[in-house]
Amino acid sequence: DANRGRVFTYDNNGNLLYMFGYLGSDHGQVSRPVAIDHYNKTIMILDAQRNAVVTFEPTDYALLIWAALDAYNRGDYAQTEVIWEKVLALNANNDLAYTGIARTLLRREQYADAMENFKLGNNRAEYSEAFELYRKEVIYSRFPSFARGVLVVLIVGLGIRFVLKRRRKVPEARQEAAVTVPQDSDRIGIVRRTWDSLKFAFHVIIHPIDGFTRLKYEKRGTVPAATIILGLVVSTFVFARQYTGFIFNTADLKKMNLLVEISSIILPFILWCAVNWALTTLMEGKGTFRDVYIATAFALVPLILTVIPLTVISNYITAEEGAFYYLLMSLGAAWAGVIVFVGAVMTTHEYTFKKSVFTVVLTLAGMGFAMFIGFLFVSLSEQVVMFVRQIVTEVVHRT
Repeated sequence: DANRGRVFTYDNNGNLLYMFGYLGSDHGQVSRPVAIDHYNKTIMILDAQRNAVVTFEPTDYALLIWAALDAYNRGDYAQTEVIWEKVLALNANNDLAYTGIARTLLRREQYADAMENFKLGNNRAEYSEAFELYRKEVIYSRFPSFARGVLVVLIVGLGIRFVLKRRRKVPEARQEAAVTVPQDSDRIGIVRRTWDSLKFAFHVIIHPIDGFTRLKYEKRGTVPAATIILGLVVSTFVFARQYTGFIFNTADLKKMNLLVEISSIILPFILWCAVNWALTTLMEGKGTFRDVYIATAFALVPLILTVIPLTVISNYITAEEGAFYYLLMSLGAAWAGVIVFVGAVMTTHEYTFKKSVFTVVLTLAGMGFAMFIGFLFVSLSEQVVMFVRQIVTEVVHRT
């Protein structure tokens, strides 16, 4: 890298081993590197500014890496593991060392330990290969027990069904004697109505036109139910972010911020509702903010129904099987998007298809403009705060 004076070394597979060097005029630095060559493990860099050749000898750390690669190529896997352990003693963050140990364990058919080291080395491709072999091993070893368990469950289930058929029916008099609890309480009424509204969400996602019409005109949708659904959507994405399988989860879980994850769902949702309602009031829309809020929340139910099971499944499939994972995830998102369009826009505001498309485009543009104004306001507020702080500091020091 002539701009920064750095040298990068790779193995035959293109994996980065280590890098060294930087610009400067001190010992071990180069001012204007223009060419590079090597003799054995000694690297020589031509410095055009000083008209000199700067030589670099490998350190013990570099020699250990080359020794580990050489031992692996010779098939001495035990020695390879020992050398990589020494590399990790010098640099615990060396991904290549973890990958090297994992490859050695994979050769020994220690698949679970290999998976753990591939994970530490952030190597998803080879982790998938180790996981596939580990999954086969587990299936072959536990299939007889699993089959016996299924057989026992079937036998028990058939036995229970046979016993229930032979039981006498409960006398009707006893059923009529059951005491009913009065439900005049407003609190019980709100809870029951919210529960009925949540159950109606399944009808909405299957029959969107009829469902959203009844949500609006029959008041089948309630604000508490919509808020619960929004909370479930937030929980779903936090769950997916945390527990998606390593092969498909590229997020750094150590840097995960719960407040940021929650805000990344709630803020766009509220922004969509506010901008959509504000625009449609100027475009003869028939829906209120409450209608938009409820309809949008109910339209997100497909995300809950697809993301949660796919998150669980992602821990049991390989990278080659990931096409089905991404396909089903895309179908779930498309399902929710279509329902948002049909329900939250077209049905709620009683728009035609063409006008609904135009409204969605304007809503998205309005959201972008609102976010720009928000970021600009925050930036200006920070500058004002810094200005006031500097003035206060100046006054305090002068007094």
